Amino acid sequence: MPSPSAPTAYTARNRRLNRIEREEIRPTRFASAVVKAAPAPVPAVVPSPFGDLSNAGVGDLCAVVTEALAGTTRSTLAKRRAGVRMLFGHLEEQAGVTWQERWVAAGFDGDARSITSLARPGVRMDRSNLTAAAAVAFGLRAIRPSLPGLRAIKLAAYPETFRRLAQDPYLDAFFAAVERSPALTVVHRRRVLFDVVCALTTQGIALADLTPPALLHYALESKRRGLTVGVTGNTTRFAALAAWEALHGFGHFPVGSPATLRTYIYEGQLTIEQLVDRYGVRHRGVRQRDCPIFCV
Repeated sequence: MPSPSAPTAYTARNRRLNRIEREEIRPTRFASAVVKAAPAPVPAVVPSPFGDLSNAGVGDLCAVVTEALAGTTRSTLAKRRAGVRMLFGHLEEQAGVTWQERWVAAGFDGDARSITSLARPGVRMDRSNLTAAAAVAFGLRAIRPSLPGLRAIKLAAYPETFRRLAQDPYLDAFFAAVERSPALTVVHRRRVLFDVVCALTTQGIALADLTPPALLHYALESKRRGLTVGVTGNTTRFAALAAWEALHGFGHFPVGSPATLRTYIYEGQLTIEQLVDRYGVRHRGVRQRDCPIFCV
């Protein structure tokens, strides 16, 4: 029990610091715990699990799909190759040298157009084949979509497709940790994995390069554009809340990083004056730092 001469201030900050001191200290892959939202920098080694496919021929892409999805049924492989031929056949007609340039030129990287617009009228399988082809193209890193371009496509099974194509043991370990987490419901597990692979896809990075600022950038952009998983169209809800906690619990984030996205203060620690300003207090005496209401 603290002595009367040394009262303890039970503020939110103290509680966070006490919790951090109690937590097991784990090694981290990042040197700094300072969190400012920003896209991940271009990594020294760009992910390319099946080599550089930025301007590979359509036939070569189909061959890679066959290799990458070895073990799936002949019917599934045939559908994936049909989707690849349709999607990349259309992109071949667009301006640009790389598939990325042609993807942008085709108008698929903005808010307006989805690749399912390429489906032929009356051909039932075209939409699903095109959607699956896009998932494969993103997972193979042949195309890096923007966040709106990615979310314009309904990629229900995308996390598992991405994981399989990534061939990244570290990502495999994270998936396994999420799947066995007792703290997450089935719905939240799916959202965690979807948010993480979306961030990796749109920023062109591997999980090892997903820093707190990079995930915060994804969360803020999803919120700003109304693309938060589960509440699409709502610009008041943050994405990646559960993903942040899962990565933190996995030991991926630096020691000292907030355990939850909700404890993150985007513009840094606010001063007392800034906190008071939130409530519109006009009385000069009340606004003073040494006012008794601020004492603990």
